[in-house]
Amino acid sequence: MTKKVASGMTAGTHGSTFGGNPLAMAVGNAILDGLEETKFIEKFQKNLITFESLLKKINYRFSDKISEIRGMGFLRGLKLNENLKAISLVNLLRDEKILTVPASDNVVRLLPPLNIKKVELKILFEKLNKCLKLLK
Repeated sequence: MTKKVASGMTAGTHGSTFGGNPLAMAVGNAILDGLEETKFIEKFQKNLITFESLLKKINYRFSDKISEIRGMGFLRGLKLNENLKAISLVNLLRDEKILTVPASDNVVRLLPPLNIKKVELKILFEKLNKCLKLLK
């Protein structure tokens, strides 16, 4: 490579612990085959519609506590109004066996697994609804 290109290849910018080796490629290929066989993408898309619909309902129902819902797909942030702390909602959700984390002082990250079932999404939102009612 040229010296100009080499200058961008500093330590840590071009390496990967597992990337590019034959085993990693075989595993990746097996996963892609499995996704095609199980109609994973179609199931994900249907669940995403349900997830977004439930988010809209929560946002409307708790507009006094949620100022914005950020993100896309299954990676979302519930931005709480300024007088509310994310950690308070995270703790309430943890008590309900829902694990999440604060993304900032007033944003709670929601990141359900991509293979979540519709019934599990409904449970998530039942518990989120319960916790938002309790949030002060």
